[in-house]
Amino acid sequence: MSKFLLVCLAVLLVAVVSEAGPRGRGRGHMGGRRQRGEGMMMMKRRGKGAQWRRKWAIGRIDGDMDDVNTYSSDDNIPVHTPEMVNRRPVAKRPWKLRRKMRRRNKKFWRSKNAVLDSAGEWVIMDAPTRRVPLLAYLCHNIILEFDYSSFISKLMTANCKRVRSQDNRASNGVIHIVEEVMLPVSDSMVDIVTKDRQLSYLKTAIGRSSLGQALRADGQLTLFAPTDAAFQKLDSNVLNRLLRDQKCLDKVLKNHVLPNVVCSSAIQGKSRTKNLLMRYLSVNRDQEDKVFVQDSQVVSADIMTTNGVIHLIDEVLIPDDALGILDVAEKQNATKVLELIDRAGLRKTLESAENITFFVPTNEAVEKLPSDVLTSLARDTNALANILKYHVTPVETECKFVYNGYELETLSSGKSIVLYEYSTFPFRQRWLQTAQCGRIIMGNIPSCNGLIHLVDKVLLPPVGNILDVLAQDRRFTQLVDLLKRAGLADALQGEGPLTIFAPTNQAFGKIPSSTLQSLASDVDQLQTVLKLHVIKGFLCCAGIFEDNFFHRNRISSLEGTRLRIRKEGDQLMVQSSTISSCDLTGTNGVVHAIDSVILPNQKQRDRSWYGYYYN
Repeated sequence: MSKFLLVCLAVLLVAVVSEAGPRGRGRGHMGGRRQRGEGMMMMKRRGKGAQWRRKWAIGRIDGDMDDVNTYSSDDNIPVHTPEMVNRRPVAKRPWKLRRKMRRRNKKFWRSKNAVLDSAGEWVIMDAPTRRVPLLAYLCHNIILEFDYSSFISKLMTANCKRVRSQDNRASNGVIHIVEEVMLPVSDSMVDIVTKDRQLSYLKTAIGRSSLGQALRADGQLTLFAPTDAAFQKLDSNVLNRLLRDQKCLDKVLKNHVLPNVVCSSAIQGKSRTKNLLMRYLSVNRDQEDKVFVQDSQVVSADIMTTNGVIHLIDEVLIPDDALGILDVAEKQNATKVLELIDRAGLRKTLESAENITFFVPTNEAVEKLPSDVLTSLARDTNALANILKYHVTPVETECKFVYNGYELETLSSGKSIVLYEYSTFPFRQRWLQTAQCGRIIMGNIPSCNGLIHLVDKVLLPPVGNILDVLAQDRRFTQLVDLLKRAGLADALQGEGPLTIFAPTNQAFGKIPSSTLQSLASDVDQLQTVLKLHVIKGFLCCAGIFEDNFFHRNRISSLEGTRLRIRKEGDQLMVQSSTISSCDLTGTNGVVHAIDSVILPNQKQRDRSWYGYYYN
């Protein structure tokens, strides 16, 4: 008997659950509260009052759009009507059907934004709201969702003609009243551009690019088409390069194309929209009712095509990465180096080069060069050309792909640029990259034919190894002599990389002559002192940071003593010596001049929490 009661209870429970049905989920759905027979008409309550709005309207298109069930947005729509019951989709689980249609809506509107009219042609639908009207095909049914923002006036267009009155019901259909006559559309975007005489430059550009097929195929696009007058405003070199280089031309054309239809009447005030480059274009309508895209004015709007709409504009919208590498450098205000390029006669070489990386010194970096160096370079154009070629590599290299000791071959006869990165503890709070000890201020600036990295100094090609660097500088004659006496000259000519803190002749002059003579006579003691000035690795001055609670930069010398290297204000310190001249680079390391000799047993007070461990 008990088993029989349990079975009855189970059957009753199943019946109750099936009668109640699943509850809907997600925004805008009433879930289990939806009454049976309501069909696909869903009501949504907005605000605290009894404000209802239409969410869904379902109709059926058969031939001449007869037998369509729609309602005006101002009508009081009943919750339950016999018509809706008759048109309710046949499905055991309507909530699954609604979810399936929502998914189809999202996928469909990524590529479509149109409704088929009675003649079988596409009619472009648009509304300037935050949400685009959704449309999906489910068998023979069409589901439309009109979602109007509460803070913007309602606007609906058909083929970019404003709909003045919507949803006027008739006995055999529905009427929408438009402000202008809608003419048949039969030409694609490419057809319109080909036939229009004032778009001959654009026709040539599309023919030489890879975008022609996309502008000819089915779709829902917006093309901001520059007129011939707009192309003629461009510099002749820029125009020739764009028409010659397909890579640059594709970027320019994609900058003019939107992946959806935007009618001019939908542009009210200031807004922005993404183009095919996935970058924002600003569009706005001013007080004089003129429409602008970026800084270009729309001179003729709403030219309908079978795959979208065309607006004619009076300027070409060229993104920075579609400009030549020298044009991008000029936009970065690197005018000094461009003057040197013109003086050396390298402009045509760099403009015609492809896939290069250009380390561009800033104006401040060029001004830091001594006046006598600038004068000599102005006289010797070959030397100037070699220095400028040293800033250019024949391969595009992004900063994120480099590592310590990464070498890049340059255009300067076998010379290479070495890249390093430096950071502080903890969590790499301060991080930077250098190219031949020039700090990269801004990297990975794209252009049509390469990348630009802005650096804070002029990169000079190394003249040899670090011993050659010391031998060619008159400030280090005494140091070179002592290195040879100590037998360390061969070590400084090795593979490296090494960093040497080189005492100048004035620094050795601070040592008593008797002490210096005894030091020179004792080879072992001389090696100990000189090895204190050499560390392994490539340490640029840009990689020396201020000390903080966590970070104390200590590096072992070849002698074994850990040297404390830090930045104090504007001065760079090694133990108690000040670095007076930075970054004399060689093929196997770098030289920094210091103003005093580092002697053994120079104790440095370290206030860090781990200072006792190091001392």
